[in-house]
Amino acid sequence: MSGGITGNATTSGGSFTLINATAGGNVTGQGNGSVALSGGTALTLGTATVSGSLVMSGAGSFSLGPSATINSNVTIQSEPAGAAQSQVCGSTVKGSLTLQSNASAVQVGAPSSCAGNAVGGSFVVQQNTGSMGIFSNTITGNLVCQNNSSITGSGNSAQLKQGQCAGF
Repeated sequence: MSGGITGNATTSGGSFTLINATAGGNVTGQGNGSVALSGGTALTLGTATVSGSLVMSGAGSFSLGPSATINSNVTIQSEPAGAAQSQVCGSTVKGSLTLQSNASAVQVGAPSSCAGNAVGGSFVVQQNTGSMGIFSNTITGNLVCQNNSSITGSGNSAQLKQGQCAGF
């Protein structure tokens, strides 16, 4: 679908695609389904705007950005082991960003080839068994990292950095 939607979009076990479009409500993907904005087979959101929140739960790999804007919160949780490394690059999250209980690797900004992100609320990274990389993000609230199996990062700015991210 190109253009946009004015309400909420939910997928469970299937796929939903908006190309170069605006979603006026919340976008939610659950189970083995995928939500794609601006193309892709897993979650891909680039050069697009979500006016509400974005929630992915157990849906597989994802790529947010570049130039993605989510006008509320983003929650990525329970992504399965074996999924390709996911990333958030050069995006704006106007609310909070949460990565929780993910078994696959996630890169949020990188030293090269993946620009840092702007997060308007707090950024919470917790209880992930997949490798987490947190680099060059500007966070208005706090950066909180706890109980992650493997986490690296640097170059982040936040009101307060806590837990495993205290030195990032």
